[in-house]
Formats: sequence, C-alpha cells, structure tokens
Amino acid sequence: MRFLNRSYSMYKKMILYISVLIAVVLFVQSLILNRNFEKIGSRMTFDSNVNMLSQISYSANYMNDAVRSFAATIYSDPNNLPLRYAPSANPEETYGQLQIIDTMVNQSPYIYSVYIYNGEQDRFYSSKTGTIVDADHFPDRDLAQLIEQNLLPADYQFSPIPRQIPLNSYNGANRLATNVLTYLICDRYSDSGRIQSAIVVNVKVDYLTGLIKELKNKGSSLSNDVAILTGGGLISDGLHADAEQTGPLTKASMQRVVGSTEKSGYFKAGSGKDSKLITYVSSDILDWKFVSATPFQEIVKDINKLRLVTYLACVVIAAIGLVLAYFLSKHLYSPLRRVIGTVGSAVNADPAGAQISEIEFLSRVFMDNIESAKSLKIAKNENDNRLKQQELRHVLTDRSLSPEQIEKTFLRLHVGLLPHSPLLVCHFAIDDLDAFQRRFSLRDQELFRYMVGNVSGEMIDGQFRHEFVVLDGRQLILIAQSRSDDAVGAYSQVPGLMRSIQEWFAEKTGLSLTVAIGYLVPDVSEIHAAYQNAVELSKYRFIYGHRSILTPENTDAVSAEAFERPISLERQLDESLSAGKLDDCIRHYSDIVRHISRYSYDDVASYLLYFCYLIYMKVNDLESKGYDKLPLEIQPFTQEIVACETLEQVNVKFMEMFASIAEVVKQKKFKRKNALAEKIIHILETDYRNKGLCQEGVASDLNVSKDYVGRIFKETYAQSFGEYLNEIRLNRAAQLLSTTKKNIAEIAEEIGWENKNYLYTMFKAKFGMTTSEYRTKFGL
Repeated sequence: MRFLNRSYSMYKKMILYISVLIAVVLFVQSLILNRNFEKIGSRMTFDSNVNMLSQISYSANYMNDAVRSFAATIYSDPNNLPLRYAPSANPEETYGQLQIIDTMVNQSPYIYSVYIYNGEQDRFYSSKTGTIVDADHFPDRDLAQLIEQNLLPADYQFSPIPRQIPLNSYNGANRLATNVLTYLICDRYSDSGRIQSAIVVNVKVDYLTGLIKELKNKGSSLSNDVAILTGGGLISDGLHADAEQTGPLTKASMQRVVGSTEKSGYFKAGSGKDSKLITYVSSDILDWKFVSATPFQEIVKDINKLRLVTYLACVVIAAIGLVLAYFLSKHLYSPLRRVIGTVGSAVNADPAGAQISEIEFLSRVFMDNIESAKSLKIAKNENDNRLKQQELRHVLTDRSLSPEQIEKTFLRLHVGLLPHSPLLVCHFAIDDLDAFQRRFSLRDQELFRYMVGNVSGEMIDGQFRHEFVVLDGRQLILIAQSRSDDAVGAYSQVPGLMRSIQEWFAEKTGLSLTVAIGYLVPDVSEIHAAYQNAVELSKYRFIYGHRSILTPENTDAVSAEAFERPISLERQLDESLSAGKLDDCIRHYSDIVRHISRYSYDDVASYLLYFCYLIYMKVNDLESKGYDKLPLEIQPFTQEIVACETLEQVNVKFMEMFASIAEVVKQKKFKRKNALAEKIIHILETDYRNKGLCQEGVASDLNVSKDYVGRIFKETYAQSFGEYLNEIRLNRAAQLLSTTKKNIAEIAEEIGWENKNYLYTMFKAKFGMTTSEYRTKFGL
C-alpha cells in the first residue's frame, strides 16, 4: 500500500478550501450589501420625495378649495345677475360691477382673471380688461368655442381644466399667452344644449410652479424634476404641456403612473446614465398625480463611495483570511500527519509512494480493518452456528445422551431452552421437494431452509423460546418451549401459529410447507422421543396432503385392527379393467383408497407396492390375450409411486395407468367389431341377389347371435342391417334402369327384391322420382 508522503496534498487542500470559503462568504456579503445599498438609497429618496409631493398636493388641494369659495361668492352675488342673464347692459352699472370683481381678483393670490358669459347678449364680461366683448371677437377663442359648442365633458363638475389664455389680442408669432387652470360654472342651457350663462375663473399656474420650485429647493439636495399630471396634460416647473409633451417624464413613465391604483409609489425608469427614480403621489381631492423624477446617478453617488470602501474592506479581510487559513490549516493538519505516520508504520506502508492521498490512505486502512473484522465475525458466527447445529442434531438423534449431558451442551452453546421445562418438536417439510430443488440453486435452497427457521422463530418468539435445526434437506426441526408456566395452554396455540407460518410462506415465496407437531414432553430427557414422534407424524403428509398441520390426533384416528386387503374391490377393479370401463375402474379404485386410508402410513405404503404388482400382473395378462403392449415397467413405475409425496399424487399415477389400460381394451374391442362389420358388409355386397338373405342367416354363418350382428352393424355404420341391404339393392336397380332396357320385374328379380310394389315405393322415397321418370331422365 502507498500514500502521499511529501506533497502534503491534504494540507494544500485545507488551505485552498478555507480560502475559497472566505472568498465565497465575502463575495456573497458584498453582493447582498450592493443590492441593499441601492434599495436603501431608493427608499430614502422615495420617502423624501413623497414628503415634498405630499406638501405640493396639500397646497394644490388648498388652492382648489379657495377657488371654489371664490367662484361661489361670484355666483351668489345678486349684483352679478344682470351680467349673467340681462338681455341688455347698463354700461355704468356693468363697469362698476366689473371693477368690484377685478378688485376681488387682485386680492386673491391664485386668481388670474374672471369671465362672465351672457348668452342672451352672446357677450363676455372680462375682469382683466374691464371690457365687454361679443363672443365672436373675444380674444380667448378656445374658451369661446368651448362654450359655444359645449365641449365640456358630460360628467364635468367644477374641476380645473389646464390651458393657455392670450395676453393680447394678436394672433401669430406676436401672440403672448399664459398658463392657467380654468374653472367653469354653467347654470343655463338652451333647448339645443348650448350654454346660456357661465362664470369662468382662471387660476394662475405660476402659483403651483413657484410652489414646486420652492419645495424642491427646500426639501431635497437632489436635482429633482417635479411635475403634475392632470386630466388634460402635464404641469412642470412653470410650463403647462399638452398630452404629447412629456416634460421630465417619458411617455412610458407617464402611462405607468397614470395606470397605477396605489396612493403612492416609486419605480426605476430607463437604464444606464439616463435612468431615473420616479416617485408619485395621488391627490385625494383632485384627479391629479404629483410626480418627481430623480436622476439615479445622484442617488447612487454616495452609495458608490460606500461600495468602494466595502470592496477595500473585503480585500483586507481576504488577505487576513489567507494568513489565518495558512496557520489554521497547519494547526489542523499536524495531528493528521502524526496519525498517518503511525498508521503507515503499523501497516508497513511504503513511504516512497505517491499514488493516493492521505484521506484515501486512511480510508483504505480503516475499511480493510472493518472488512477484516466483519469477516472474522461472520466466520465466528458461522462456525458457532455450525457447531450448534451439529450438537443439536446429536441431541435429537442420539437417545443414549443423558439429561446431564444435554444440559451441559445447552449451557456450552448458549441454547435458549430450559433443560427442565416442557417442550415440543415441530417437523417442517418442504412440499414438492423435487420442484423446489429444480427451481433454486443449492445455495438458495440452503438460505431458504434457514429462512424457515428465522421466520418461524420470529412468529412464535413472543410466546415460546425456540431453536431451529436443519437435519438434512428434508427435515427442518423447530424445538419450542413455552415462556409461561401454562405449557398445556400454550401448546394449544401452536397449530394456529404454524398455520400463520404456512400462509406467510405461501404469500411471500409461493412455496408450501407441511408441519408435524409432536406431543408435549416434560423435559429434555425425552427430546429424542419427541423428535421421533414428529418424524413419524410427518409421514402422514402422504395421506392428508400438502400444507397439512399434523398433530398426534391424526394418528389417533388410525384403525388399531390388523390390515385387511380389499379383495372384493380388487376383483371388481380387475373385471372393470378387462371390460375397459374406465369410470367403473375409477370408482372401484376410489373405494380401495378409502378402505386403506383407515390404516397406518406403513400399511398404506406397503399395500400400494402390492397394488403396483397387481396392476403389473393385469397388464401381462392382457398382453398374453393379444391386447396391445402397454408401456409399463414394474420397477420404474414402482419408483414413481414411491417418489410421490401424497396419496393424491399416487392417485393421479394410477388414474393415468387405468386410462391407458382402458384405451387398449377399447381399441381391441373396436378392432373386433370392425372386423365383424366388414365381414357382414362383404356378405351383403356379394349376396344381395339372394332373396333369402337376412340378418339371422348372416348371424348363423358368422356363429354369433342375430342381435349381436344388428348391434355391431348399427354401432359401426349408424344403419340397421336391413337399411344397408335395401340401399345396396336400390343403387343396383338405379344402375340397371339407366344402363339397360330391362323392365321393372326383371330388375326386381336380379336384385333379389320379392315385392315389386314395395320396390316402387322405396325407389321413389330414395331418389325422389318413379322408376319411369328416372329411366327417362338418366336412361339410354
């Protein structure tokens, strides 16, 4: 055996594994920190932006409430009714009221201007210019068209509409405009649905954009882009954009924010340097989304510094870990090196070898030692078991052993039986032993026999002490001793336990066992007698069949009278064989079997050998009388009978022999019948012209009875003697009608038919036409 002595492969592996472990831990830790840094940075930015956007949302809601109050004041002021509904205007009153409204506008930080539309006059009153302008010439054309065409949504309810209004009346490049949020109160409509009266309040968008800038500068050090998504567009840093413009948001980001159902949230939009963290908050009152777009690079700017510090720390830790790995590996490897040296010296290992590692070397040494120990233990167990089996065989079969000798044997071999307690012996026999030996190898047969001992021991272990002995291939002996003081009561349970063992083997292995249970003996001094009793009982499997449970009660049923041959039944069987009557043979043989089954096994076995001789003599007698030779050799047939394990198997052999004998007899009779029938046919076909030809005359010529001739002929040809004779004569008559010119009287004379009229009748019955018709159809 060789081991690695100078390369220190295990030492190097330990350093490598510890270093790799440290590197993996640092890598996983760095990865986790990196991911969490971004999450934490994004979350902190989100919290800051949500706070800022919530303040903007609160201010927008406050502004919305103030505008509602302002519009309600204008609407409820009765001095404004002429401006809204009067069919004509009083210039002095009108301008006075417009000045009042303009004063209110100037006092509000939110309101940019107020328009009042009078549908009766189709005019607009503007607080901004203090003018009255026809609708067709009103500078704010978008609003004029909205009112004229009623372009408001059907569900519109005093909510802001983002739009631009002109600052002058010019069109084209010189036109100036400002962003406003327009609120409308419409309370009168014409039959055609046109708006007849409206109050229009334009709110300064500059207020919101200024608020956004102020909160951006105050609430965050990051360069956020803040925008408000309204129903009609986007408000961002003082600019109102329509739906096509995006401001700080991409279209995809806007769609994601608008489609969100959450009150607030954030997500990362874009990739690379252009990526942004989008934060949004929804208003509870206005259908607006307040959005912040923060460049992601600014969020991770500080995080990247932290990452660099983390990476440097990991490198330092890794360097320290490598140094620790070196010293730790050296410390751990030191005792291993001493063990390898000690083991190598103990097993005479070659120190110059470099073929296997230290661990593999130790593993091989330990496994070799374990296998050696197992082999020694197995060998010892087998030797102990072999010695124990040998001694137990001696105890069972040698009647000269004294109880003291048996007791010493039990103590020396640690036999689990008490020498002075009652015990019984059970004899197991494997049914269909020849088939069992053909099916399994010798090794498997031996294992199966020991399996019988193991299984039976496990099944009775709770109630009985036990030992199992294999005497030879046919005798498997179980010695059982009750664990309780009631040995007789325990003995009554043994047949049920043996039946359970039989059923287990039938189910698990498909094999059959017969068990003979000997009588209960008081102690080991009578163990030989108990064994002999169980062996004697096992012979009765021949009578009771396979899978029997044999007990002393079976032998109690044996007749005590001297054996008496069934001579009358033998005679009846002989006559049935001579007659070839198989059913009678089987019946008489069954009576013989019932008769001999009352006696002991030895009487039955002896009689069957005698019965083989009787059958052999009967076969010789039949052959001497000219019957066909039967394939019966007395010696091989007797050996087959002796090899049978049960009387049922013997019955099959004899039934087959009876069937063969009956068939030979039947063939002989059939040949005789056929020969006689052929003679009768020959007479009929050659002497049919003789009018005196009859069954009685033919019987007299053949020296048999008239009835016998009729029966044989009927059995052979399925016709009576007279029917066959008539058929021959009628066929000859038909032949003469078709080939000659003879009249019917001449033909009747030639075929031996006495009554011409009867000939007419029989001819028509056979051929379906009269003699004249037949000659006309088939004649010359």
